[in-house]
Amino acid sequence: TTLLPLKKKERAQKMEALAGGKSALEKQIQQALDDKSFQWVLELTDAYLALYPSSKTAIQQRITALTELGKAQSN
Repeated sequence: TTLLPLKKKERAQKMEALAGGKSALEKQIQQALDDKSFQWVLELTDAYLALYPSSKTAIQQRITALTELGKAQSN
């Protein structure tokens, strides 16, 4: 939990392993987008970008999720 949390990269490595590896994590991110689970997209891409910071796809997925969350908050 929040008592002595793992370092960001270590947590990301464990999340990737839990998902079944890099490609499985990528599929989970895309599935979350398809399901419109935008907050989950942000959580997953946090982990993914901790391991692969130059991923243009993950950055674009974050932009999409943030845009959609922003739309839901306006009006």
